[in-house]
Amino acid sequence: MEKLNLMKEFLSVQGRKLLIQISICTIIIIGMFINYDKLYLITGVFTGYLLAVICAWVMVYRTWKAAHLTVGKAKGQMWLSLITRLLMIFIILRAAILQSVELFYAVVGGFFLAFILYMIHLIIFVYHKNME
Repeated sequence: MEKLNLMKEFLSVQGRKLLIQISICTIIIIGMFINYDKLYLITGVFTGYLLAVICAWVMVYRTWKAAHLTVGKAKGQMWLSLITRLLMIFIILRAAILQSVELFYAVVGGFFLAFILYMIHLIIFVYHKNME
Protein backbone atom coordinates (compact mmCIF):
# COMPACT_ATOMS: atom_id res chain seq x y z
CA MET A 1 0.00 0.00 0.00
CA GLU A 2 2.91 2.33 0.73
CA LYS A 3 4.19 1.98 -2.85
CA LEU A 4 0.80 2.99 -4.18
CA ASN A 5 0.81 6.10 -1.98
CA LEU A 6 4.32 6.98 -3.17
CA MET A 7 3.22 6.72 -6.79
CA LYS A 8 0.15 8.88 -6.12
CA GLU A 9 2.36 11.46 -4.41
CA PHE A 10 4.84 11.41 -7.29
CA LEU A 11 2.09 11.86 -9.87
CA SER A 12 0.37 14.67 -7.97
CA VAL A 13 3.50 16.66 -7.07
CA GLN A 14 6.00 15.95 -9.83
CA GLY A 15 3.43 15.17 -12.52
CA ARG A 16 2.12 18.73 -12.48
CA LYS A 17 5.64 20.18 -12.76
CA LEU A 18 6.48 17.73 -15.53
CA LEU A 19 3.34 18.67 -17.46
CA ILE A 20 4.13 22.38 -17.15
CA GLN A 21 7.71 21.88 -18.36
CA ILE A 22 6.64 19.74 -21.32
CA SER A 23 3.98 22.33 -22.21
CA ILE A 24 6.56 25.12 -22.20
CA CYS A 25 8.92 23.04 -24.34
CA THR A 26 6.07 22.22 -26.73
CA ILE A 27 5.21 25.91 -27.14
CA ILE A 28 8.86 26.64 -27.94
CA ILE A 29 8.98 23.73 -30.41
CA ILE A 30 5.76 24.87 -32.11
CA GLY A 31 7.19 28.37 -32.44
CA MET A 32 10.33 26.96 -34.01
CA PHE A 33 8.32 24.78 -36.42
CA ILE A 34 6.18 27.77 -37.45
CA ASN A 35 9.32 29.83 -38.01
CA TYR A 36 10.79 27.17 -40.31
CA ASP A 37 7.43 26.32 -41.93
CA LYS A 38 7.52 22.71 -40.63
CA LEU A 39 4.42 22.68 -38.42
CA TYR A 40 3.44 19.24 -39.75
CA LEU A 41 6.29 17.76 -37.66
CA ILE A 42 4.44 18.50 -34.43
CA THR A 43 2.61 15.18 -34.85
CA GLY A 44 5.99 13.47 -34.62
CA VAL A 45 6.81 15.30 -31.40
CA PHE A 46 3.46 14.28 -29.88
CA THR A 47 4.05 10.70 -31.04
CA GLY A 48 7.40 10.81 -29.24
CA TYR A 49 5.68 12.10 -26.11
CA LEU A 50 3.15 9.28 -26.28
CA LEU A 51 5.90 6.71 -26.78
CA ALA A 52 7.75 8.05 -23.73
CA VAL A 53 4.60 7.88 -21.61
CA ILE A 54 3.94 4.30 -22.68
CA CYS A 55 7.55 3.26 -22.03
CA ALA A 56 7.53 4.89 -18.59
CA TRP A 57 4.21 3.22 -17.75
CA VAL A 58 5.50 -0.22 -18.82
CA MET A 59 8.66 0.31 -16.77
CA VAL A 60 6.75 1.39 -13.65
CA TYR A 61 4.08 -1.31 -13.99
CA ARG A 62 6.54 -4.16 -14.48
CA THR A 63 8.74 -2.93 -11.61
CA TRP A 64 5.72 -2.65 -9.34
CA LYS A 65 4.55 -6.12 -10.35
CA ALA A 66 8.05 -7.60 -9.86
CA ALA A 67 8.30 -6.19 -6.33
CA HIS A 68 5.98 -8.92 -5.02
CA LEU A 69 7.64 -11.84 -6.82
CA THR A 70 10.58 -14.14 -6.15
CA VAL A 71 13.96 -13.20 -7.58
CA GLY A 72 13.66 -15.54 -10.57
CA LYS A 73 10.19 -14.35 -11.51
CA ALA A 74 11.17 -10.72 -10.92
CA LYS A 75 14.03 -11.13 -13.39
CA GLY A 76 11.52 -12.46 -15.90
CA GLN A 77 9.31 -9.40 -15.39
CA MET A 78 12.27 -7.07 -15.88
CA TRP A 79 13.28 -8.84 -19.10
CA LEU A 80 9.70 -8.69 -20.33
CA SER A 81 9.61 -4.97 -19.55
CA LEU A 82 12.85 -4.34 -21.43
CA ILE A 83 11.79 -6.37 -24.46
CA THR A 84 8.35 -4.70 -24.56
CA ARG A 85 9.83 -1.19 -24.39
CA LEU A 86 12.50 -1.87 -27.00
CA LEU A 87 9.97 -3.48 -29.33
CA MET A 88 7.60 -0.51 -29.02
CA ILE A 89 10.42 1.94 -29.64
CA PHE A 90 11.60 -0.02 -32.68
CA ILE A 91 8.11 -0.27 -34.21
CA ILE A 92 7.29 3.42 -33.77
CA LEU A 93 10.69 4.65 -34.95
CA ARG A 94 10.61 2.27 -37.92
CA ALA A 95 7.23 3.64 -38.96
CA ALA A 96 8.51 7.21 -38.57
CA ILE A 97 11.66 6.63 -40.64
CA LEU A 98 9.56 5.11 -43.42
CA GLN A 99 7.57 8.37 -43.61
CA SER A 100 10.50 10.81 -43.61
CA VAL A 101 13.79 11.50 -41.89
CA GLU A 102 12.45 14.78 -40.48
CA LEU A 103 9.51 12.98 -38.89
CA PHE A 104 11.89 10.40 -37.43
CA TYR A 105 13.95 13.14 -35.78
CA ALA A 106 10.78 14.81 -34.47
CA VAL A 107 9.62 11.53 -32.87
CA VAL A 108 13.06 10.88 -31.38
CA GLY A 109 13.24 14.44 -30.07
CA GLY A 110 9.80 14.22 -28.47
CA PHE A 111 10.60 10.84 -26.94
CA PHE A 112 13.91 11.95 -25.46
CA LEU A 113 12.51 15.24 -24.20
CA ALA A 114 9.59 13.62 -22.38
CA PHE A 115 11.48 10.57 -21.10
CA ILE A 116 14.50 12.52 -19.85
CA LEU A 117 12.29 15.06 -18.08
CA TYR A 118 10.34 12.17 -16.51
CA MET A 119 13.52 10.47 -15.30
CA ILE A 120 14.90 13.74 -13.87
CA HIS A 121 11.69 14.30 -11.93
CA LEU A 122 11.71 10.70 -10.71
CA ILE A 123 15.32 11.00 -9.53
CA ILE A 124 14.59 14.27 -7.71
CA PHE A 125 11.50 12.76 -6.08
CA VAL A 126 13.35 9.65 -4.87
CA TYR A 127 16.29 11.76 -3.66
CA HIS A 128 14.00 13.95 -1.54
CA LYS A 129 12.13 10.90 -0.22
CA ASN A 130 15.43 9.32 0.86
CA MET A 131 16.49 12.52 2.61
CA GLU A 132 13.36 12.50 4.82
